Amino acid sequence: MLSEDEKWFAVSLRFVGDGLDPTKLEALLGMAPTTVRIAGQKWSGKQGRSYGPARTNIWSYRSPTPSHLGFEEQIQSLLQNLSHCQDAIRQLAQSDQVEAEIFCSYSSGSGQGGDTLSTQTLAQLAGLGLSLGLDLYPPDSEQVTQDDAL
Repeated sequence: MLSEDEKWFAVSLRFVGDGLDPTKLEALLGMAPTTVRIAGQKWSGKQGRSYGPARTNIWSYRSPTPSHLGFEEQIQSLLQNLSHCQDAIRQLAQSDQVEAEIFCSYSSGSGQGGDTLSTQTLAQLAGLGLSLGLDLYPPDSEQVTQDDAL
């Protein structure tokens, strides 16, 4: 459990959907995923807990930036790392049955807080065809940590 003044942020590039073949994305994007789930197959969380079967295909790459940095800093760092594959991201974002997004997770020990994204960052995401997903975790959640956030 987080102390009252602690908080964490996590940002991932995520592709989700039945029209997605996650086994091909590493070669297409030139980066290894942090998480892959195949529809119909069981999967394990980072804490070793078993889940499944997955309802759809997922390919996710989590930003390696420190968790104390806010969404803006993490997204900008991630976008810099993705500069080599922007055309591939746009192509995937336009695919049928595929959701392409920047997925942001947040929690704080007090249950309060937030962050702001600049219009520049929002325009960059829109230009890549990426949606913005937000997931907020309660401060008393014993089962979910920043390491579990996709």
